Amino acid sequence: MGYIIVLFLITGVMGIGGLTKRTVNYYKRKKEDEAEKQKKEKLLHDLEHLRPPERGFKTREDCVAWANKAAPLLRFNLIYYGIFMENFGIIPLKLSSLALGPAVTNMKNQVIMAIEELKHDLKNEK
Repeated sequence: MGYIIVLFLITGVMGIGGLTKRTVNYYKRKKEDEAEKQKKEKLLHDLEHLRPPERGFKTREDCVAWANKAAPLLRFNLIYYGIFMENFGIIPLKLSSLALGPAVTNMKNQVIMAIEELKHDLKNEK
């Protein structure tokens, strides 16, 4: 009978330890999820402030200045970042506006898609 009580106590303690561990892990994940959400909200805020102008850029230098600010923010998604940087490589070249137009359009689209992706992610996390 004594062995059964000891076995019951050991099992009970281990069960409580497992429950404690699960509880701690739950709150740890919850805290990490909240930090990730705040990170996405800040990134969305920053990208929305860099939303490309509807009518385009006045000068090549304006476009480069915008791209220099937008590029680091796109690193959260390597596909957007890669396409953006591939097109950004064309901007400093001495090409006609006809050749630059599609590159700038692609860059703008990557920023807009990143904004929409973040909005979607944040909406679905609620």
